[in-house]
Amino acid sequence: MNNKKLTFLISHIFEAAEPVFYEQKPADVALHYFFKKKKYLGASDRRIISETIYQAIRTILRTMFHLRQQQLGENLTVPVCIYAVLSEKYNTQELKQCFTEKFRYPEHLWQKIDTALETEYIPNSEAENIAYHTAFPVWFAEELLRTYSAPEVVQLLTVLNQNAKVHLRINTYLSDAERVLKSLKKEGIEAHKGNISPDSLIIEKRKPVFATQTFKDGLIEMQDEGSQVVAWLVNPKAGKTVLDACAGGGGKTLHLATLMKGKGKVFAYEPNAERFGNIKQRIRRSQLQNIQLLDSEEKFKKFTEKYIAQADYVLVDAPCSASGTLRRNPDLKLRLTKEQTKNLPEVQLNILQEYQKFVRKGGRLVYVTCSLFERENQEVVEKFLSLNPDFKCIPVSEVAKEIKLPVDTTALVSLTENHKYLQLLPHIHDTDGFFIAVLERKS
Repeated sequence: MNNKKLTFLISHIFEAAEPVFYEQKPADVALHYFFKKKKYLGASDRRIISETIYQAIRTILRTMFHLRQQQLGENLTVPVCIYAVLSEKYNTQELKQCFTEKFRYPEHLWQKIDTALETEYIPNSEAENIAYHTAFPVWFAEELLRTYSAPEVVQLLTVLNQNAKVHLRINTYLSDAERVLKSLKKEGIEAHKGNISPDSLIIEKRKPVFATQTFKDGLIEMQDEGSQVVAWLVNPKAGKTVLDACAGGGGKTLHLATLMKGKGKVFAYEPNAERFGNIKQRIRRSQLQNIQLLDSEEKFKKFTEKYIAQADYVLVDAPCSASGTLRRNPDLKLRLTKEQTKNLPEVQLNILQEYQKFVRKGGRLVYVTCSLFERENQEVVEKFLSLNPDFKCIPVSEVAKEIKLPVDTTALVSLTENHKYLQLLPHIHDTDGFFIAVLERKS
């Protein structure tokens, strides 16, 4: 590649990187708007820019360790990280020339940078050693070491640095696996059955799923297989009443309504109604008729007046660190801080306390997070049970065996065997990191 072309690419990489690294905007959003403005960029340029940004996101914390060790200023971190990423593909002398033209780096500074990148880093603790080798914050490694062994933490963080596969959920209200697989194949997309959820499909490489007629016809939804397991362990029966109390974009709402075969009522509430996104469009595409959106405080107030102690199932997918979703949101590890997670257990407990009032006697309260941290998961549940003796835990192993739908639940039963709670882990289950607990109000 000639210097002119390389300089062109580097210039665009840094322009695209600015909102991600300096303004802490989500990478997918920042790149979407960047490419929307730069319509002249070809597919190859877009790919190089995207791949460089995401690789820099995944490795920048390791670069930071090296620069700090050599006492180089933090203002060099992003440029040096991007240089290190590009140096794996392009000639380093040509890169240095391009960077020098852009940043006016003198020769003596390049000598310091090269020394910093080539000098072995000496960690001060086990957590710091893991953090360095996996390019994660030290506090993140420390949090996981409270629960897992050092080798397992390394495995987990290594996988979190990799791209996630595309997970789909079959809309069994409209179709089945055989029909959907054939439909996708006709459109040039090879998929195979998932590992746990009976109605999941996996695509190994990213494809334009949203552009397919299969998607437009409502036969599939994009949904992580771990997220699908949540609805299976709620195990809602047709004709019953469900409250999805923190519905977000509505993926689990749609799945719950599908498992109920479109019968009964699924109420979806989201305190921040903007998070519903395009849920109305998704409901129309699914053709489900049993979903009611509580998309205003007025609607939720009316629901509250009618359904206190009346719901058969209440799902609380609580706000959390989202630490289990880093394969899909790698830039989160740059934005998430220890301080931000400090009060989450208290918030989560308060939310459980708030929504438990809707559960009837014999009804179930299902607590879910997409967190890997035990203090957001098991510790919150145990605290809730100590404060609410009228609730008991139903082991997920029992719940999986209760599923009566005409599907093969062998994998789900095997996964949950002997488990009180379920913690899905990316390096073991190839899903996002979900925690699921099923609680029942005593009759």
